[in-house]
Amino acid sequence: MDPSSLPFNDNSSSDRPALPPRLGSRSALPPITVPPAPSVASTSSDDYYGVAVPSELPPAVPQKAHIAEKGPSGDFTGANVALQNAEWYWGKITRDEVKDRLKVVPDGSFLIRDASSQKGEYTLTIRKDGSDKLIKIGHRNGKYGFTEPYTFSSVVELVNYFRTESLKQYNNVLDIKLMYPISRYNQEEDTTGVHRESDINKLVEQFLEVHEKYLKKSQNYNEMHDSYQRMEIEIDLKRQALDAFHEAISMFEDQIKLQEKLKVQVQPHEIKGLNENYDILNQRRDALIENKEKLESDIAMQNKEFQAFERDINYLKPEVLNLSRQKEKLHGWLLQHGLTHEHINQIMEDGLRSWANMNNIQMTHYDETTWFLPNCTRLEAEQLLANTPTGTFLIRPRSAGHYALSISNNGHPNHCIVYKTDRGFGFAEPYNVYGTLKALVLHYAHNSLEEHNDSLLTTLKYPVYGQKVIVPTSTTAAAINKQEDQRQTSGEC
Repeated sequence: MDPSSLPFNDNSSSDRPALPPRLGSRSALPPITVPPAPSVASTSSDDYYGVAVPSELPPAVPQKAHIAEKGPSGDFTGANVALQNAEWYWGKITRDEVKDRLKVVPDGSFLIRDASSQKGEYTLTIRKDGSDKLIKIGHRNGKYGFTEPYTFSSVVELVNYFRTESLKQYNNVLDIKLMYPISRYNQEEDTTGVHRESDINKLVEQFLEVHEKYLKKSQNYNEMHDSYQRMEIEIDLKRQALDAFHEAISMFEDQIKLQEKLKVQVQPHEIKGLNENYDILNQRRDALIENKEKLESDIAMQNKEFQAFERDINYLKPEVLNLSRQKEKLHGWLLQHGLTHEHINQIMEDGLRSWANMNNIQMTHYDETTWFLPNCTRLEAEQLLANTPTGTFLIRPRSAGHYALSISNNGHPNHCIVYKTDRGFGFAEPYNVYGTLKALVLHYAHNSLEEHNDSLLTTLKYPVYGQKVIVPTSTTAAAINKQEDQRQTSGEC
């Protein structure tokens, strides 16, 4: 099963983390106890994560004269710094925008925005157990906090306090600190954490590295998911067995009560047999009770393990999804460099060895100086391609505009116009889709030119300078230019 195909609830409105698809239902299992919501009523449209009021309020942060400084993360650490300067304060953004900012980030990542309810209140959103938890920051009489009485003089002071102190003092379930601010100053960075390489070799290596990590994490996820489902079924079966124990014990207890009533009614010669039967019923009832208690203990332990699996799966799922996004992005960049889906699949199957030997394409294809000749004429191109194997090629500018591909085919030079349009480079519409000449070359290094010219049954095999061909020098530039002008309308496809 591909984890990337599973529904991923990044911003669950419930307090429990999003679960993977499961077999059956856990309705028979005891629900996870969630602390009650605070008594402060909320009229906002946000579904806030409940915070339980502790028996003792947190100590107020000492009022000291702070200096506005930036910590290692770039966050302002001074409590008196204006909220508008804090990197984690996003102002008036929607809940959906918050959800987008908190996609695939580690637990402890957080940001604060203006609450959609009353003016002067804010919403803290923190990532916990793979889902977003929303906590309202209230404001009254110049003080801020999660529950009344509020003790913090500013939102910045509150955030700085919980950068080092756990939120569990307000809710035991939220045993986490505000560790990783989502900065509004760094959103131009790639959220997948993958960076584009201009070197195709490094790009392939990066793609394979991400692919191998994705396979490993996916396998781990699938194994955990299978164990998760097996354990769920086992717990359900044990609960059914526990119900059966309760029924059996109740039946034996009824029989024991009946035997106790019969003792005063039986004949003297029946007392011995009645007592023996009474003892057997008690022994069997006690054995059932012992086995029932053992099963209850087993279920309790297995339920804890089940919940641990639940947490581990929710921790692992964002990693798998992020690797999937990285792989998808790198796959797109490889396509832009001219590789096909078939070649990328082959690389995934065979690794770098396949890449190095793929279609015997030499690394000179990735060096533009081996095939792009900015000052080459048609005549010079034909001289360069003389006596070269089929598939030897170069690209040069045309005096009439655009570019020309000159390629050796069965001992004869052929010339094809390469158009440059707003959409890219190509031989004809709608094939002008290559962002650069290099992308075009890399594509046709693996794909035949036959689709554009029936007589060119070859790929771009050998860059002309990759074959160490000597540039001719016997023809003067004036003569070459004259002959070039005469040939502009003849022979080019």
